[in-house]
Amino acid sequence: VVAAAPAAAAVVAAPAEAPKAAESKKDAKAKAKEEAKVSEPPLNFDRLKSVGTFVRTVEIWSFVFAFVIRRVGLELKFTYKGGFTEAKKLERTERLAHWLRLG
Repeated sequence: VVAAAPAAAAVVAAPAEAPKAAESKKDAKAKAKEEAKVSEPPLNFDRLKSVGTFVRTVEIWSFVFAFVIRRVGLELKFTYKGGFTEAKKLERTERLAHWLRLG
């Protein structure tokens, strides 16, 4: 009977340690989420799932065509108001990158 008592105490102690480990994992995940919060745009995948296939296809391809047109426009010197300069091209490239990230 005396030998069984320490074993029962060990069994009781083990579950008490498990919640601590789970809490530390939750804390680690919360810290990781806080550190991961960079200026990332929200993704609208849920909205794309709720619309029809045709509408989704049109939205995706219109985005692709707009990107291609803007990208080609970077190289066309006559599209720059007031003349072409490398500074204007860099500014337009940065605006295109920002637009692309926001998608």
